[in-house]
Amino acid sequence: MDLGARFYELPGWAFLLTAIGVILGVLAIWLTRKTRLFFGMPTVTPLLNSPAVRERVVVSVVREDGTVDDLEYPHHVDVQLVTRGRRDIDASDFDRNMPLEFDVGARVSALLEPVRVEPTNAQTPHVSWDDKTLRIDSCLVRGRQLISLSLLVDGQAPRVTCPQPNLSNVVVKRFTGPEPPIGLWPQITVELGVVALSLVLIGSVLSKFVSRTQDEPWLHALQKVNGWLIVLWLASWVITAVLRRLARRR
Repeated sequence: MDLGARFYELPGWAFLLTAIGVILGVLAIWLTRKTRLFFGMPTVTPLLNSPAVRERVVVSVVREDGTVDDLEYPHHVDVQLVTRGRRDIDASDFDRNMPLEFDVGARVSALLEPVRVEPTNAQTPHVSWDDKTLRIDSCLVRGRQLISLSLLVDGQAPRVTCPQPNLSNVVVKRFTGPEPPIGLWPQITVELGVVALSLVLIGSVLSKFVSRTQDEPWLHALQKVNGWLIVLWLASWVITAVLRRLARRR
């Protein structure tokens, strides 16, 4: 079945596809320009999970000055930052070169292991903290980079938030599941849609200059390619919707 030719026969299809193409083109430009930084706390593990245990066991941290800090509600938490988008976050994107601050909902006592980054050759940011505030110093953060921090905190209900994101041209969002939202399929959907609709419009313009009685194999081939690209675009749109729904259920 010639799917591309079917689309050409629909009344008003040119105007509709043009409008959709313009919308998708603007959306593609917006997604390319705006990098998204997702942050979350996928792991929250209480070390003393009952009052009876807290009465018999004490978790303490010896600080650099020799003082001992006893923790009443110790938790091991993982804080993750993940970028989505092609554009890197440069140090100049940080407002006045100030660090990005997160509230972890509990007093930070120690960094349990070195900051982990993926890919491993990416720059490792300097991390500091004060009470419940975790600070990530300004640095180069690549597109699609992971920053993971393993922390020992003291508090009943740790929960990470970012009250005042100070990044330019970056959308900062919190994720609540075990991992950040999938960022590849929406981008594939937009780009594939733009390509498909662009080829359909090109094919429609070219078909105006070719008589329908003429047998032009290249035009028929273009129509078939257009049809399959539209089918692939619709399939990628469905996959994106399913993945987003599954991510919300986690």
